[in-house]
Amino acid sequence: MLKYDLNKDGKLDDQERAIAQETERRDNLKGAAKEEFEAKMLKKYDTNGDGKLDSSERAASNDPALADNPALAKANARFDSDGDGA
Repeated sequence: MLKYDLNKDGKLDDQERAIAQETERRDNLKGAAKEEFEAKMLKKYDTNGDGKLDSSERAASNDPALADNPALAKANARFDSDGDGA
């Protein structure tokens, strides 16, 4: 769980805990449930219609939005190693 400790204080605050829980939930989706989730996300947030979510679309897909939550924005930047937003 320390990989979600974005501020490196040795514990998870509420925002970091929420990021960890949501990431674990999404990572545990399997088969049809995963495909259904991904299809819904694309349909709802793929505003440019290219079939994938870029960084601005990903930001818009989070509730609360990444733009409104610095901890989530930092997590997205941390886990998006190639910077493509996908």
